[in-house]
Amino acid sequence: MSVQRNGAMTTPAVVQLGSGTGAARARPDVGLSGDDRLLGQLVDELADELSNRLADRLAGRLAERIAAVAIRNQEDRVHVPPIPEGAKYATSEQLAARYQVSTQWVESRAANLGATPISDSVNSKLRYHLATADAYMDARRRRPPTRVRPAGGRGPKSRTRTHSRTGRRLLDVE
Repeated sequence: MSVQRNGAMTTPAVVQLGSGTGAARARPDVGLSGDDRLLGQLVDELADELSNRLADRLAGRLAERIAAVAIRNQEDRVHVPPIPEGAKYATSEQLAARYQVSTQWVESRAANLGATPISDSVNSKLRYHLATADAYMDARRRRPPTRVRPAGGRGPKSRTRTHSRTGRRLLDVE
């Protein structure tokens, strides 16, 4: 059997699976024609097909994992007990849910949010005074945004240009 490919007649490779119970155990017998270009083309086509399938599988698995992490994070926020009415103190998780920030953000600003340790232990959890935390967040919201200076710092100092060796003033040529 011959096949015309790119204007040339070639004999395609023949793949036969050996006798085995499953395709995974079978070893293929590849019969090649005398043309090595066909081998290269066949290998390239197989590699392209395998890489496309692998990319599709990996993309699917990655999307599933991202969705699972997003669902788990949402469930973690839902399971945080709400701050009871009339409470004076809250945990970092409760404050994070209240202000819609991360727990790490709350813990990094513990001093500003009125944190006090629950016990004298070194690894003691912190509790946050709600009135202090609310006052800090209100002040933070009302503070005008800071102005950023343009890049480059100060402008160049205006000075008269002089010759480096003699120190004489240079002529202004326009």
